[in-house]
Order: sequence, then structure tokens, then C-alpha cells
Amino acid sequence: MKKRILSILLILCMTAWLAPTAIIAAGKAEGKPVAIQLGTNGIKGERGSSIYYGTWRGSAVEWMVLDKKTNTGADGMFLLSKKLFGNDAGHLSGGMYFQNAYYYDVYYNQYYKDDTKTSHANSWKGSDAQKWCTDFAGTTKGAYGYYGITSAFSKQEAAGLIATVKSDNAYNAGQYNVNLAASADILNGDKVFFLSAEEAETYFPAGEKGNSSRKSSGSGQGIWWLRSPYKDSSFKVGTINGDGSVSATQANYFWGARPAFNLDTNAVLFISAAVGGKAENFNYVPAYTGNEWKLTLRDAGRSSFSASADTTVVEAGQTLSLNYSGAGTGANEYVSAMLADKSGNILCYGRIAHYNPRGTASLNIPSDLEPGSYTLKLFSEQYNGDKMTDYASDFTDIELTVVKKVEEQFDLVPGTRYYFDLSLAQIPGTVNGSLPDGTLHYVPFTYAGTVNAYVLNGNSKGIKKASEEAAAATDSSAQYGYSYEHSLFIADYAVTHTVKWDILNTEGLIFGKDYESGNISYVLRAPTVGSAYSGTGAAERGIPANNEWDTILNKAQQDYADNSGYIRNWSKMYSTGQDTSAGYTSYRVIRGESSARYFSYNNAEPSSYRLGFRPVLEVKNAGVLGRDGLKAVKLNLGGGTVNGEGSINLVVKNGESFAAPAREGIAVTDPSADFLGWSDGVNTYMPGDSVPAEVTVLTAKWKQHEHCICGNKNTQSGHTHTDTIWTAWSSTDSLPQTAGYYYLVNNINLGSANAAAADGVYICLNGKSINGGNTQETAVTAENNGTLVITDCGAAGSLDNITLKSGKFLFYTNAFSANTVLRIGENAEFAAENEVDIKAAVINKGKITGGVFSGTVDNEGVINGGTFRHKLTNKSGSINNGNFSGRFILEGGAVNDGEFAASAEIELNGGTVYGGIYYGNVKFGGADIKESAYRYVTFNTGGGSEISTQKILRGQKAAVPGEKPAKKGYIFGGWSAFDFTAPVLENTEITAQWTVCDHSGSTVKPTCTDSAICSECGETIAAAGHQPKAGYMYDDDTHWRECAVCSDRLDEAPHSDDNNDHLCDICEKTVSEHAGGTATCADKAVCDICGQGYGEPDGNNHTKLEHFPAKEATAEAEGNIEYWYCSGCGRYYGDAAAEKEITKASTVTEKLPSTGDNGVLYLALLFIVGSICTVLAEKHRKNTLMQRQLK
Repeated sequence: MKKRILSILLILCMTAWLAPTAIIAAGKAEGKPVAIQLGTNGIKGERGSSIYYGTWRGSAVEWMVLDKKTNTGADGMFLLSKKLFGNDAGHLSGGMYFQNAYYYDVYYNQYYKDDTKTSHANSWKGSDAQKWCTDFAGTTKGAYGYYGITSAFSKQEAAGLIATVKSDNAYNAGQYNVNLAASADILNGDKVFFLSAEEAETYFPAGEKGNSSRKSSGSGQGIWWLRSPYKDSSFKVGTINGDGSVSATQANYFWGARPAFNLDTNAVLFISAAVGGKAENFNYVPAYTGNEWKLTLRDAGRSSFSASADTTVVEAGQTLSLNYSGAGTGANEYVSAMLADKSGNILCYGRIAHYNPRGTASLNIPSDLEPGSYTLKLFSEQYNGDKMTDYASDFTDIELTVVKKVEEQFDLVPGTRYYFDLSLAQIPGTVNGSLPDGTLHYVPFTYAGTVNAYVLNGNSKGIKKASEEAAAATDSSAQYGYSYEHSLFIADYAVTHTVKWDILNTEGLIFGKDYESGNISYVLRAPTVGSAYSGTGAAERGIPANNEWDTILNKAQQDYADNSGYIRNWSKMYSTGQDTSAGYTSYRVIRGESSARYFSYNNAEPSSYRLGFRPVLEVKNAGVLGRDGLKAVKLNLGGGTVNGEGSINLVVKNGESFAAPAREGIAVTDPSADFLGWSDGVNTYMPGDSVPAEVTVLTAKWKQHEHCICGNKNTQSGHTHTDTIWTAWSSTDSLPQTAGYYYLVNNINLGSANAAAADGVYICLNGKSINGGNTQETAVTAENNGTLVITDCGAAGSLDNITLKSGKFLFYTNAFSANTVLRIGENAEFAAENEVDIKAAVINKGKITGGVFSGTVDNEGVINGGTFRHKLTNKSGSINNGNFSGRFILEGGAVNDGEFAASAEIELNGGTVYGGIYYGNVKFGGADIKESAYRYVTFNTGGGSEISTQKILRGQKAAVPGEKPAKKGYIFGGWSAFDFTAPVLENTEITAQWTVCDHSGSTVKPTCTDSAICSECGETIAAAGHQPKAGYMYDDDTHWRECAVCSDRLDEAPHSDDNNDHLCDICEKTVSEHAGGTATCADKAVCDICGQGYGEPDGNNHTKLEHFPAKEATAEAEGNIEYWYCSGCGRYYGDAAAEKEITKASTVTEKLPSTGDNGVLYLALLFIVGSICTVLAEKHRKNTLMQRQLK
């Protein structure tokens, strides 16, 4: 058990002995001394601290600080090495000679003088010891021959050594009373030297642990040299013995070197803990309780370093972006940064960039850093590791204001772009042409996140101090506005320009109007931008500093020249703010245009294309919405783009359904593609439809680039092709190398180089062009003698200046323009559908099998098909088929077949014609026309006279024979079923038509009584006989029928009326009139011949007139006058002659009146008198009542 306890104790002791003495506490120092301090004030004198400075044999040299002043009492620091040194690696003991020249002479107890110099004896000046120190200091770099050493210091370290001048007094030292001689100016510009005896005892007082404090900490001999000469012997020099006492020994002994020097503290920028004092990453400098330091020296060679920050106002926890130039380059070269408080205490350190001479860097402001003013110190630093001296440029100080970290109100990531629909926002002005969507359905905004900035209200208009007061206010009831935390989206562009501030204000767009998107309520308005400014260039800022514009830039750490931070696209256009200029009540502040930080102002009235309205969207009711209240919805545009992006984000209210976005504003490669809606993978929504709350991704669905190979999309009658989906081909200078169906996204310029497409490539021009450049020599090849198919679903595609070199080329597009040349190579075959019109001039040395050609064609190859509407010159090729409607010139070669339309002008000047159909006008020249090209027309007269056979070039017309055939007894009726205006296509026999003569065509006619000879056939035509006309002709006595041919009277006879109807019984002529009979007042007269009534009744012949005598009237009965009444006609008369007609009523007289009628009259009179009295009485009553009311 005892052994175990002893083992544990031993381990604990060893652990304590191995533990470092310098203690660095990680994290925030919280007021304690820290591991990095400016200057040298943190270093303790009187051996309380040590410094690492220089190197010896690859290791850092540690120096104890004897004094915070030099050994002469001047400003600086007096240092002594903690270890002993020798002269070279060969002296393992670490010793050296004070004066090596005395070695042999001392042995013989003789003084020695060399040939040229006086004996040095024990003098410091000129001694080996002084030379050793000079070499150690690096001023002569190993000039001391046999004992030469190299410098322990770098150039920068050596520059920090002070050249010391000092005289030593005589001194009696230590317990042995060693007398040391005085030495005037013993140090005269020495930078490294040994201590004097007096200095040894002064800086190592005997009372401190006795003489042991002077012992060296190095290995090897413990005796070390002083510079003081011994007074009693010229060859002895002061030393410190192994026990720390002062003594004197011979100068040629081999003792240790313990150099000292005075350090120029002005060369020190700052100190740091020798081990672990400089952490790599920018963070708090830890507390440090140790006393071992390393130095960072000012390096004059780094004067070109400069740096700047994107902002001087940052939030705790924010990343700060920096720009620098003039930094050092090399493995240990860095750009470093330190953060100091107002008192100069270093709070943070870190190396933030490496190796590059210029560039950008960033550092994170600690999130728990208290708000306040700080100094950021940036410098170019050579960091050489623990215990090694570092070198740095002078500090570039940037005054930072650190503000409280603003907690984000929402989970959205600041700096992310979202799109909003402002198409119905009625924003006045001219829409910015730089917007990705001029319809304003998709306006890009960058989410700036939550900012603590002031916002103005309408009361601030024209008030100079409004911004300043609002910036300081935190109460929402403040007169001009107040500062508060709120979340903003800011437009990536000025949405409109050329609009007056006052007009925007009238529309509510300066200080805000309500706007809703995705069921979220916003305020749409201008941002605050400051009412004044300070600084220029990168340092330019709006005042008050907590305006929204600068706060957003600060949050983004956006450089003043950066056009793509949170506030984008500010170049060349100002953005209007809410603020009134602090200097002029009629001026409004504008920002941007020259830089992101640029500040200017303009009168509220004018408008200009350089004055734009860049709105912000402030989220309303952030507290109600909650941190997760905003949700991003990703729109995959399905091949379409907005702002060049294939997918974009919207913001909607989390947990609620939202309206599907618009189609307008989305650019698509294929303008003919129909929008089919937005898909969530299950359902499809048209714009405006409600989308469920759980949906986070919508994909635009477009009708794919789909059509048949002829590009007609199955619209033509009888079309049989199958629709195909085509893949986009975006190259601008090449053709597809893999078989498949492709449509062009861009125009292709092949240049002068040959171009190849894989066999089985189908290309839809999609309204684009394939151009071979200006040489017309670009050769296009279908690889492996394969097939290349060209079509076009649009109407504007074209192929210009190309040569079809080899392979088969099938065209379904009118893509060749009239002002170009299409060359078909010997190994190429050209084909196209009949609807395709080739307007280019064609030079064919290969094969044409189809297509319509409206341009000229020079053929030296083979034509197996196609329609040719313009001039075609066959120079040496062969024509085996095709339709030709323009001018055709045969100069050579052969025509084996083909159809030449009636409109064709055909010139057969040379070559050979074996076949073909020639409807057009043919000019026969020197061509050899073979029999196979002709057709024959023969005439069969059927026994009539003979007609000659005609020889016709196929397609031409036969001529009508000039002489008609003749045949006795028949009339020639023409040629059977033959049209002499139609072309002759085959050998044809025409048969004469004959008819038997019917004499109808004879010019000599027979009469009714005489025959005649037929002028057509010569036969006798018999007399025709009379041909009576229909009906009879008559006069007063007779009637007859007239011959229609000769007008003779036939069957003439007198009239007869056997039925007494006054008409002739044959011709129905009237032969008598009515007669006899008497008419009465009631009846007509009756004819004596036919017994029928005729004429009119006689009103004066009354045969039934009756007389009625007069009768007196009585009281009981009416009377009448004397009158006569005719019952035949029903009339009344007042005389017997019936001449005076009267009415029936006029014959009646009225009854006589009765005596009883007087009583009735009396009663009527009494009623009238009573009524009058009643009226008068009522009137009297009303007058009396009125008079009472008046009283």
C-alpha cells in the first residue's frame, strides 16, 4: 500500500513539473490580462518577464527583462539571455574565449604583442568577446574568423537593437572584494555586449536568494564572462562563478557567453504570449497569467499595406467583409486583425487571409460582444510560430460601431431572392427596362431580414430634422416616425423611373400603402436613406446611421462598389428614399447610381430616367405571424426562366393555402409552348387557383416541344406522321453528334469550318437559323453517309450559305432564302416534301429527289424528283423525274423523264431527250430527240377520204387537220372523243364520226307544192305539203285557216250562229247584238234573240206604286202625311208621279201632348228653388265661422 501511495505521489510531482508555467485561459478574458497587448507595457522588469528574441542553432533565444529602461536609463528595455552560449557547434560545452590571442603566452606567464597590434590584454574593446557579440548582433555577419558565428537576429530584429554608449566605473564586487577597473566608453555603439560587474550585482542583488540568482539556466559550464577588466591583473577579466559570485579569471579561459542588449521598444507593435498567444481564427484573446512573451515588430518594408471595411456599423455576431492590398506573400504571410476597445485593450485576434497580396477577407464579430465603439486593427503579418518574433505593417485602424445583434423575426435566410407580383400595384412611372419581367408579375426582391432602423411617416415631408428625430425615437407615436425592429424585402431593381417624388407620395408609395401577397400583409414603400451624409467612397454613409439603406448594406457587409449584395443593380440609377434633405426642405434624398453608398438629393418635383423607385416590402404583424410564419415556395419553371433562373422562390403564409402564381412574365425558349399549369406532383393548378397549404414546390408544366417531323403538328389533311418530342440543342456553332430529335435554342453559325451531324439526326430549326458564314463553302455532312432531317415548327427558320457534302438530306422546311446559294455535293442527296419551297439558288452535283425549287438550279448531277418553278439549266446531269414549270434549258446531259408544265419555256439546245412530258412552249435546237420521246396521232376516216398521221413530242398538242374527210351519203361529224387543245401523252388513233343526212342542213329547201335538191347530200327532197296554222282567221263575212309555209287560205266559209249566242259557231266571231224587251225599276230588259236580260233596270218605270192618304195624330197615336210607296224598289214619294222621293220617317207625325204634365213641371221648379236656398245657407254658416276665428 505504501508503495502505491509513493507511486501516485511521484506521478503527481512529475505532472506538476511537466506542466507549462505560462497559463492561457481560453475564452473571454473578462478584465484579466490577456495574451496579446499593445506596446510593451505588459512586460515586467527586474527579471519578472522573459522575451523570446532571435534564434541560436535553430531554437528561439529567451531573454530575461532586467529593466524597463536601458542600462543607460534611456527609453527602451534591457535584456539578458537566460542561457549561456559558445562560439560554434564544435564547443559542446557552450564556452568561448574572452581573448583567444593570449593562449600560449599566458601559459608562459608572458605578455604578448602581435606584429601589428598592441596587446589587448583584458580590454573589452577589440576582444574576441566583443567580436563574438558583434557577430551575434548580426552587424558583421561572421567577420570574426576562427571563432566566427552567424547572426542570431533577423534583419528586423537587428534593427530593434539599440547602439549603446556607456562608461563603466571602478567597482569592488561581491563577497570576495574583486576590484574591477573603470573603463571610459567601454561600450561605444555596441548593440550586443556582456554585463559589467556592477550591472550583474545591480540587476541580481545578493539579497535575492544569495548569488544563486545570477546562475545561468543553460547547460554546460556555469561560469560566464563579464566585460569588466580586473584591476589588479591586465590579463584577467570579471566573471560570474558557478555559485553566482563575482570573480576574475584569465582572458584565455573558456567560459560561457551571456549576451545582453538594449531593445528599442518603439520597434514593438505588440506583445503576445510566447506559446499559444496568437490563435489562428479570429476570436477572443484569452486571459494570460504567464510572463513569457514574444514580440511583433514593426516592419518598414510593409508600408504599402492598406485595408478597408465594407461597413463601420456591425451587429454582434455579424460577419464583416474586408478589402486589402499590399499584403506580403509567402508561406508565413497573413493578413491579421485585432479588435481593441476604447482603452486600447486587445479583445480579439486572428489571421483572416493567407498568401495573397490583395483580395477580400472576412471575420466574425463575436456574438456576445457588448455594443459600443471599437477599433479594428488590420495589418500585414509574417507569423513565424510560438516563441518566434513576428513582423507586421503599421496598423490600418477602422473605427467600428458594434450594435446589439438583431434577432431575426422569421426563419427565412437573409440575402435570398424572392419574387413578388407588382402588376396590380399601380406604381407610376416608366417600367425599368432592366427588370427581368416588364409585366411586373415577377419582380425580384432580396430578403434583408430583420433590421433595427427608423421609418418615417407622412408628417416628415419637408421637415429637415425629421430623420434625426425619428432615428432617436422608439415610440410609435413619435411625430415623424421612429426606430424599431422590422423585417424587409428590398427590390433588386428600381421598378420604375422618370416619376416625381410627389407623385409617388400621392399614390401612397413613399410612406407606404398596403400590399398583400401569399396571404401575407406588407407595407409597400420607399426605404429611409438618411437626410445627410459623411465620408466619401467606401466610407460614405447616410446620417442618421440607422437608416434602412445603410443598415441593409451594413448587414450584408456590402462593399460600396458591389452591385450584387442585398441592394443590387444600383448602378446608373438613383433610388428614391423617404427622407427630406437636412439642408433643403424641398429636396428629397436619393441613394446609389455611382456606388452602393453614394448619397445625393434632388428636388421633389422633377422626374428623370435616372431617378427610380426601388420599393421595400415591410412585413406587417411579425409578432402575430411568428418566426415560422413565412414559408418559401419553390417554383420550378419547367424549362422557362425568370431573370435567367430556372427556379425561383415565392413567399407565402405558412399553414395557409395560397393562389397559384401567374404565367405571364416567365420566359420560355419555345414561344409556341402552351402553359398547362402548376403541378405539385399530384394536382395541377392554373394561375389564381387555390394551392393547399402543405405544398412547398410547384413545377410549371408546358406543352413540350412536340410535333411531327414535318413541323405541321398534324394540321394538314391526310397527315400521317406521328408527333415526336424534341430535345433542346443550345450550341451556337455545331450540330448534334448523337442521333435523335433536336430543336434549336439559338442560331448556329458554323463559320467556315466543315460541320458534321450524326446519322439519324432530326433538327427542328424552331425559327432559328443555321449559317455557314460568308464563304458559302461550309460543308455539312451526315456522318457515315447517313441521313440528316431538317424541319421547322416556326416560320422564320433559315439555312444559309452551306454546302451539302455527303449523306442524305431531307427537308421539311422552307428554310433556304432567295439571296443564298445551296450547293449539293457529289455524294449528297437532297430531298424535301412537296410543300417545301427552296428559294436559294441551287448548284447540284449530287442527287435531288424532292422539294420545291423557286430559285435557279444548275444541274450537273441527278434529278429524280422535285418541283422546279424557276430557271433550270441542265448542263451535264440527268433528269429522271420531276416537275418543271419555269424556264428549262437543256445544254447537255439527258432528259429521261419529267413533266414540263404548260407555263414552262423549254429550250432543247443540246444533250439527248429520251423521254418526258412537255406541256410548255418548246423551242427545238440541237438536242437529239429520240423516238421514245415522241407520240403519234393517226386518223381513221371509216371509208372516207384519207388524213395524214401527225408526229408529236410527248405533251405537245395535235393539230386539227386542215381538210375535212368526205364520204358519199354521210355528213362528217368531227373526230371521236378527242380534244385538240389537250396534250398528247400516248399514241392515239382518232376516228371520224359520220351521220346520215336528214337534209336539215341543206341550203335549198322544198316548197308546199314543189320538191328540191339537198345541198349537203344531193338527194331530192319531196314537196312538204300545206301546214295550216292553229286557229282561224276571219273578216265580217267569212273565216279560213292560213298555211304556215306559204300563207294560202284553206277551208274558207261564211259565218253561222245556229245556237243564237251571237257568236260564229266555227271562228267564234260576234255576229249580232241584244235587242227588244222593256226595263222596269226592278228588272232589266229581256233580249228577243237569246232570251237573256241585258242593260240596266229603269228607276223611273214604277209598276207597283201604292197611295197612302194623310192621317191626323192624337194624344194616343201618331199620324202621317199623304205619300206613295213603290213595293218594287221600296222607295217613298211625296207625289203621284213618283218624282219627289222622301223618307219613311218623314211620313210620320207625332202624338199630341197630355194635360197631366203641368204637375211634373211644378215639382221640378220646387226642387231647384230648395237647392238654391240650401247653398245660400251653407255659405252664410262658413262666413260666420271665419269671422269668429278672426276675432
